[in-house]
Amino acid sequence: MSIGDLLSAARLPTEWLAEVVVTQMFLPGDESTGATLTPYLKALSENPAAARLAIALATGDSPLPRDAMSLLAHAGGTRDRRPGLVAFLRDLNRRASGNAESADAFGRLLAAASGAYDERDGAHSDVAARFAYAVVTGTSDFRFAPPTRVHLAEIAGAYATEMAEGANLGDSNQLLPSAFGPVESRVPGLSPAFRLSPEDTFRFLLAFAGDARDRRPFDRGMGDLVRRLVGVNVPPMLKAGDPSRLDDVFAALGNVRGFELAAAEKHLQALDDLDERNEGTPGLRALDRWFMTNGMGGDDDSSLGEKTNELATVFEGRKTRARSRALRF
Repeated sequence: MSIGDLLSAARLPTEWLAEVVVTQMFLPGDESTGATLTPYLKALSENPAAARLAIALATGDSPLPRDAMSLLAHAGGTRDRRPGLVAFLRDLNRRASGNAESADAFGRLLAAASGAYDERDGAHSDVAARFAYAVVTGTSDFRFAPPTRVHLAEIAGAYATEMAEGANLGDSNQLLPSAFGPVESRVPGLSPAFRLSPEDTFRFLLAFAGDARDRRPFDRGMGDLVRRLVGVNVPPMLKAGDPSRLDDVFAALGNVRGFELAAAEKHLQALDDLDERNEGTPGLRALDRWFMTNGMGGDDDSSLGEKTNELATVFEGRKTRARSRALRF
């Protein structure tokens, strides 16, 4: 049994695991691939903190710890030759992409380090959000192997808040470049950890939108966001008796849906009408239940109420506009 196999089969201290993986696989010039690389990536994907620490130790974007002279010695000298984060991920993707298992493990590593498995959308730690931001904005030209792509959708679903704000064509943020830091959104309930330009948002969707199965984690994340936004925005709307207060919410959701459809079309895999009905309206149906319960909806439980139809019109209009614009990126 190799060192990598031992690492992936046991629960080990975070710092120790990270340093072992770095010295065995992540030093500059290492060309280990496939079956040799896979168990190390799997071990890190099971420990998000170790994944982030190992990547930080291996990249020049992070300062070396005080006791890092041993890492430099393993690399063949005392000069810091570590690559930047995006360059490191590009090379690791190259090394992992030739083998289905290692490509899958690499994708899991990216998702784990981004906080997709142990954190919640809208409440990510700073260190996880910084890593996710680097992945979303820095990897648009990577050639990801198919087994990696579903894990990119996991990242997008885990950051549905940021993806929705990035696709929102209804406020001035759309005119600004991507940047890390809190964002003031016009959509109540959205508190993004970073700002994405519409172009960067769409490019990241392109990384996984070509296959309906790969899109599922993103669609689940968006569904969770819809339910959260409904829970935040419907009670004050009911108190005011003004459904138009939800216009910004459903305009934003329509925009991100339009971006997703455009990305799928770019891959020549446009969603059919049935998929659109099944995936595009869960939030509207949840709203319909709210309206009916509070005496503001229609009488037919099988159809959308009048007020919800108005929101559906907002959603559909923004979806169509966003799809058209994204196809021009």
